[in-house]
Amino acid sequence: KRLRTATAEEVWRRLVNRADESGLFLRPLPPPQGFFAQLLAWAEKRLALHHATQVCPSAAAEGRFEHLERDLVEAAPQCLRFLAEGLEAMAQPDHAGEAEVHGATASLAPPFLDSALAEQIGATVAALREKGCRAQWRLDEVKDVEVQRVFVIMGGSRCGTVARDPKDILCIFGQQLVLTREQTKELLNRRNGLQNRMEVLQDVVCHDSVLVADVALSVAQHSELMCPRDDPPPSETDTEGAPRPAADS
Repeated sequence: KRLRTATAEEVWRRLVNRADESGLFLRPLPPPQGFFAQLLAWAEKRLALHHATQVCPSAAAEGRFEHLERDLVEAAPQCLRFLAEGLEAMAQPDHAGEAEVHGATASLAPPFLDSALAEQIGATVAALREKGCRAQWRLDEVKDVEVQRVFVIMGGSRCGTVARDPKDILCIFGQQLVLTREQTKELLNRRNGLQNRMEVLQDVVCHDSVLVADVALSVAQHSELMCPRDDPPPSETDTEGAPRPAADS
C-alpha cells in the first residue's frame, strides 16, 4: 500500500495547531499517572542529572545543573516564541522584506534547530510561499509549563557528524543507549559473559552524550493560514469549441 505524502498545509497545521489531517486537535501525551509511575519518572530524571554531572564536572562545578528544571521552565516559552516568530517571518509572501526572511531562515537552522525539523520547516515554508499562502502565528499567553521528562542519549552527538553505519537504540532505566550493530550483538550474546557485556556498556556510557528534556506548554495562541483557491476546472467543450450545456439537476 502506498502511503500518502502530507501536504504543506497539513504539516503547518500539525506543527502550529497540533491538528491531524481532519483538523482535530492532537492532545499531548498525559504525564505519568499514579504514585509508582511518578516515582519512576523522578528516578529516571535524577539518574540523567547524575550522569550529566559525572561526565561534565566543570559544568557541574559552575552550578549549571543545580536548577535545571527551573531553567527549562523559563527557557521553554522563549524557545517556542523564537520558533513562532521565525516561522511566521519565513512564511511571508515574496514581496516581504528579503532581509527579514533571510534572517529567519538562518535562525531556524542548525545549531539553533534540529536538522531534521529544520529541513521539514524549510520545505513546508517553501511550498506555502510558492503556492501564495499567507501564514500568521502569534503566541498570546503561556498558561502552564511542565517538565515531563529528562533523560540522556548515551553514544549520541549533536556535533554535526553523520554516522552512516546502522545504529540500534537500547532503553535502560529511561535512558537511551546508541549502539552499533556489532555492539548490540556483543551485548545480547549471553556467551560473552557479564564482564564483556559490561565493557560494551562502559564504552557507550563514556562516549558522547546528549541531555534531552521533554517540556509541555499550554498556551493561548492565534494562528491563521490563508491559501488561494485552486483555479476552477475548464468547461468541457465539443469538437467545434462551443461550451457544452450543463446538465439539469
